Amino acid sequence: MSIEIRTRVLKNGSQSLYLDCYENGKREYEALHLYLVPEVNEDAKRENKNAMKKAVAIKAERLLGIRKEAKSPDETALRKASPVFSEWLLDYHKGLIDSQAYSQNYIKNVWKLIAIMHQYMKYSHKSGIRLIDFNKNVYMGFLNYMRDIYVSPKSPSNPQKLAQSTMYQMQTTLNTILNKAVRNGLISANPFASLDIRERVGKAESNIVALTKDEVMALASVETGSPATKQCYMFCCFTGLRHSDISNLKWKDIRQTDAGLAIYLPRMQKTKHPILIPLGKKALEWLPDKEDKSEDSLVFNTPQICNCDRALKHMAKRAGITKVLGFHTSRHTFGTLAILAGCDIVTVSKLLGHKSVKTTQIYASVAMQMRADAVKRVEKVFGN
Repeated sequence: MSIEIRTRVLKNGSQSLYLDCYENGKREYEALHLYLVPEVNEDAKRENKNAMKKAVAIKAERLLGIRKEAKSPDETALRKASPVFSEWLLDYHKGLIDSQAYSQNYIKNVWKLIAIMHQYMKYSHKSGIRLIDFNKNVYMGFLNYMRDIYVSPKSPSNPQKLAQSTMYQMQTTLNTILNKAVRNGLISANPFASLDIRERVGKAESNIVALTKDEVMALASVETGSPATKQCYMFCCFTGLRHSDISNLKWKDIRQTDAGLAIYLPRMQKTKHPILIPLGKKALEWLPDKEDKSEDSLVFNTPQICNCDRALKHMAKRAGITKVLGFHTSRHTFGTLAILAGCDIVTVSKLLGHKSVKTTQIYASVAMQMRADAVKRVEKVFGN
């Protein structure tokens, strides 16, 4: 094992200390929450010397395999060492990028949270608040700010409030971060636990958009200025892969089995669980030719999800589809059509890589709605 003490420059000119640990081909980073300040006087030099001394001691402990359990620390000591909350969030985000162990989707969610939190801190005059002081009242104030005050700065002429699903996502992301702070001994508890259920942001009702068989065929026949988007989207309609998974799909992930070609992913980007997806004829029609590419080459040249969503809206319009399409609707389409085709829900759940069949149940509801719509169309033929 090799461990190095490294620094990360913060916006205020200070430097955050962290450990860069490498063992058995794996690299991990450990934030020490120790800081070096600009050495403008003897006190600053002395403070930096003490911080480095602590960092060296922690490095020695890690080399010896010692990792202290996070305990409920003395509040006075916690307050003294507690970082400024906004700086700590930025430090956390930078650590996610450096570790390369987190999905791009999670990293984007954290950055979105930081942007909204920055506006809240500015609005409530709490920009200098420390992590330890992020209590129940501050948390509740943040949730109320999202509900009642915040508007997206992207379109000043047409200000947009946050959707219920976005607020719930930000609440979930913040809880993940604060729970990690508890495990690291930076705070004694996540203030979210003290919030009444009526004070929390509730989960938005699922509004699944899925294509019918006819709509899939119509979309497959349209011309588009983004053939890469079309190819990726159609492939996902027949495999159920997420954008994050198809973006990272390599030729070595496609294997020959007794039942034919199949995709085997040791770790899905979102769930980190393995998945095996057999490739049917329709999926193979949208699979690119490998040609002379190596096993480690990417299968698809996948555009960024925002570009995909933009192209899909134009494709839907040309195909006469009135539904609002985003890339994730391909996954919803696969799940719904699989249920309509008679696949049992447990099998569909495994194909989609869901942790629970409850998550898959929503597709059964969408499939039932499609059946009901079909019956209504038949009734119209007879004038009823």
